[in-house]
Amino acid sequence: MIDINDIWENLAEDFRALDSSVQTGLLKRSLLSRYGLFLGYDVFDQKRLLIFVIDNNSELFNNDFPVWEGVTIEVRQVSRTKKGIIIKLISDDCIEIFNSLVKDIYYTLCYAHDEFDAKNFFIDTLYKWNEFFKKYGIRILSEEKQRGLYGELYLLYYYLVDHFSLSQSVEAWCGDEPNHQDFSFNNGNIEVKTTIKKEHKKITIASEKQLDNTGLQNLFLYCISLNEDINSGESLPELVGKMKILLRDRLALLILFNNYLLGLGYIYEHEKYYEKKKYIFKKEYMFRVENDFPRIIDPPEGVGDIKYSLTIAS
Repeated sequence: MIDINDIWENLAEDFRALDSSVQTGLLKRSLLSRYGLFLGYDVFDQKRLLIFVIDNNSELFNNDFPVWEGVTIEVRQVSRTKKGIIIKLISDDCIEIFNSLVKDIYYTLCYAHDEFDAKNFFIDTLYKWNEFFKKYGIRILSEEKQRGLYGELYLLYYYLVDHFSLSQSVEAWCGDEPNHQDFSFNNGNIEVKTTIKKEHKKITIASEKQLDNTGLQNLFLYCISLNEDINSGESLPELVGKMKILLRDRLALLILFNNYLLGLGYIYEHEKYYEKKKYIFKKEYMFRVENDFPRIIDPPEGVGDIKYSLTIAS
């Protein structure tokens, strides 16, 4: 496990040890030496950097990269024979997101087989994060989204991994993929809903497709009712941590799991905002969705984007 903060502190010490006459240049510390991945420090403006070294003949240019709030991405010469893709942190308000991006790139490149893989993985990871920024910016998850993610992970951790293999369970989770349900298996799908309402428990159905079983062998609706507390129960980061322990020796599955979390707006550097809210299991329901199950699946022509509530007691 890498400690990003230790490396940043070492770079800061390197900077403080410089002769005062040195006004420009880059300081760097290796993050993944076999693929030329470094953390760096710009002496001129004292900004933090992530540096990925590429060959001089690599045809990558500044306009090949996305534009994000709080950072810049550019290609520039880092030695006589090498160029670097340099991600610079401009705003310290984005340090948590920047550190999470660094870790994601590091762990993704650990999975590369060669330099060609590493470069493609690096670029792909940037564009994966571009989708994250488009959807979430630098905001933390809303309370509703935190609860929804907890419910999906509760089913995954406490039930699915006991009845299926670890790979089957994680790969069945749809994460942020454009599926209508949260879990997809060969013999059916599961939609997960989480509620904290005390009486007349209701869940929100986000579209007419969520409870549409057309073409599916089976469709189940899993509802979990929770109480919230600040002292007792289990927090979302604690449940995420349990899944990470299960996956620690399965790098490919861990990367997939992390990608799904990121796609849903969850990054590890934001966990401190989620730790104080704990969930206490109260009750759960599992329904087979078929025949006269209460739902809207065949709206009149011209009607779409349907969102409605469903009373569990019904």
